[in-house]
Amino acid sequence: HVRSRRQRQMCIRDRLKAQLAGIVTKGEKAHWWIVPLNEERLRNLYQLRELLEPVALQAAAAHLPADVLDDIRKRLDRAMQRFPDLGIAELDQLEKDLHTDCLAFCPNREILEALGRSRASIISGKHMQSILMRTPRTDAFLDEHSAVVTWLAKGRPAEAADALLNHLVISRAVSYTHLTLPTTPYV
Repeated sequence: HVRSRRQRQMCIRDRLKAQLAGIVTKGEKAHWWIVPLNEERLRNLYQLRELLEPVALQAAAAHLPADVLDDIRKRLDRAMQRFPDLGIAELDQLEKDLHTDCLAFCPNREILEALGRSRASIISGKHMQSILMRTPRTDAFLDEHSAVVTWLAKGRPAEAADALLNHLVISRAVSYTHLTLPTTPYV
């Protein structure tokens, strides 16, 4: 199988992105390995997020454009009206809105880089478990996201950070449950 130069570059780029997200690691002899997501690793990733995301959100709040926050609020409101009838792409967008897009306005790039390693815990979230189990299982995280966005819209970043921490603590507990649920093998 012959790959074009562009295909090889895209493959390398994708592997590096996965490595930065903590999903894969490069081992001996340049082999790529998937990093297992076990209970200890999940706990460590959530601990990182619980320490850094609220701080990043408070720092980002002053730089977060009103139109970006308004777009996030509109997507969240639409999703809340249709819950639980949400697709994987929509769930991904809602997670990205809060945990990536809002935090991207944090002026402290060191915090954002450190948070990059925790992305594996987001990927392992409720919608990924839904795919693995082939059942439409999601939890009602939308109210938690809504609380964060509401406090941000009111210009209350400390309260938004507290609401975000609360969301992460709840999400950690739900993720532990999902991680330990037996999955139905594909037939």
